[in-house]
Amino acid sequence: MDDSQRPAPIEPEPTGQAGISRTANLISWTLRGGVAASVALILLGTLISFVRHPQYFSSGEDLQHLVQPGNASLSALVDVWHGILAFKGQAIVAAGLLVLILTPVARVAISVFAFLEERDFVMAAITLAVLVILIVSFFLGRVEG
Repeated sequence: MDDSQRPAPIEPEPTGQAGISRTANLISWTLRGGVAASVALILLGTLISFVRHPQYFSSGEDLQHLVQPGNASLSALVDVWHGILAFKGQAIVAAGLLVLILTPVARVAISVFAFLEERDFVMAAITLAVLVILIVSFFLGRVEG
């Protein structure tokens, strides 16, 4: 088969939507980064907890106290912040969990700006409504314990 009989290579059609690819990459990296940061914080906090309290390795009672619901002294964000500053393992684990919770919220926020950039105002409004509902739910929700 000579070159004149070969089919032309298939090339992707230009979509004119380079912003979608950039937005998709930004969302992808946000989700990956959020999960990676969360895992790193949780592992670091766990390591710090066990290094600072080696009795957790040998005393089931002490370990049970650590993991039992309702025993956490971190009931507000300010408690988590002060715990991080004091280098407390439980606070660092809590920060990792907060990062994990907030990662999809950041994704929704990025989507609002992406839709605005694309001038898709209907989707931007819907996504903004979802973002507002998420944020309001954080402030109205409470933990019983």
